Amino acid sequence: MPKPGISSIKGKFSGRPAAILGPAPSLFSDLSLISADNPVLIAVNYHIPLHSDIPVDFMVFIDHPDYVPGNKLAIGKVPAVVTPHRDFSTYVMDVHYIHHVISAGLGCWLAELIGAEQILLCGMDCYQGAQRYFHSDKTFSPFLGGLARQFDLWRAVEETLSTPIHAISGPLTEKFPGFRRIA
Repeated sequence: MPKPGISSIKGKFSGRPAAILGPAPSLFSDLSLISADNPVLIAVNYHIPLHSDIPVDFMVFIDHPDYVPGNKLAIGKVPAVVTPHRDFSTYVMDVHYIHHVISAGLGCWLAELIGAEQILLCGMDCYQGAQRYFHSDKTFSPFLGGLARQFDLWRAVEETLSTPIHAISGPLTEKFPGFRRIA
């Protein structure tokens, strides 16, 4: 059976916020702050599906599962996977997609595609602090280049989207402040 085009979910969650879920220690407190807003939950990579019981709506990744085996293991644990790697994606990328260097950028792109009113970055500590992740996987190397490089990557994501982005906590609140509740 052919896979549906990702265009088939365009606007499907219009009016709701979308939370892009990173694996940082702040994830659970961030989620507690936004849970009343009923966000669409988009996991970045395998961390949330494999290391928590948070029920997500989507998982996104840009790294090929042959290089990041956790992504392949997590595929069956989520309702839908969005990745440019056709063999692993639930959808065919049949609309223009701007490839960002970070998987969270793909999550933001997906949030805009599905009609999110705002994009909420949760568990995105930019690898700052002594505790890197909420889960026990120590095999992942923190992103090299420091906070300045992280901000450059996020600037590139922001420039391609029209949906407002807000960080719930951490260093990205400097770049993406102003989270507001949806009335």
